[in-house]
Amino acid sequence: MLERLIEQRSAVTVVLADIPTVKALSGQQWSTAAKLTETLRPFLTATEVVSGAKYPTISMILPVVDGLRTTLRNTEGGLDILRDVLVELYGAPSPPKSPTFNQSMKLQINE
Repeated sequence: MLERLIEQRSAVTVVLADIPTVKALSGQQWSTAAKLTETLRPFLTATEVVSGAKYPTISMILPVVDGLRTTLRNTEGGLDILRDVLVELYGAPSPPKSPTFNQSMKLQINE
């Protein structure tokens, strides 16, 4: 869906310009959407692979997760983009008292 929004950027911009109560998206927001689309693309592929109905998929889970970890580790700014978007949407998180799932995943990804 985000990919389609980016494809239709010019049409969306024109439509939003005609609606006075809606603020147009900034260049930074369009850039973040494009980067986020690229960062999330491997998750779409992984979801499609492990969602197969005509072949066994349980044995593919570990290789797919390992592939996602490798991809995120080698993608410049991949996790930073996701974190920045979440912070912008929900505000800065308070420091956790114990390791969270995200921190555990970050440790695993950085290994």
